[in-house]
Amino acid sequence: MNRQRRQARSAQRNGRADDIVYLNVGGHFYTTTRRTITRYPNSRLGRMFRPGAKGFNYPRFPSLWDEQGQFVIDRDGKIFRHVLNFLRLGELVLPDDFRELDLLEKEAEFYDIQELVKAVRTWGKYGCQPVDFNEERIWF
Repeated sequence: MNRQRRQARSAQRNGRADDIVYLNVGGHFYTTTRRTITRYPNSRLGRMFRPGAKGFNYPRFPSLWDEQGQFVIDRDGKIFRHVLNFLRLGELVLPDDFRELDLLEKEAEFYDIQELVKAVRTWGKYGCQPVDFNEERIWF
């Protein structure tokens, strides 16, 4: 494991909100911060990566590390991109040709991100995405 990765893991164990988090989700590799991954503290990711009562327990399942020191989540890595973007942005933004709403909904349910579940269902029901005009949200 290289020096940067060791320093990042050390910082993660110290429980700072801006810790770097390395994820291997279904063979796709992601780098984010603990602040992003715990945006919704009651979600599965929020519960997995939040600090414990006696300091940061990163994550709560230490046996699930790969050889590169990344935390392994055995889920759809391609779809996780959209989950992570939702955590970063706080809104659902999908490509125009996105065709995997059912799978994204299942992943949102698995991660227990109720806000994302609701956003996916709204998108699926109305086939729309938010567009900003003069700071007002208009749905098309």
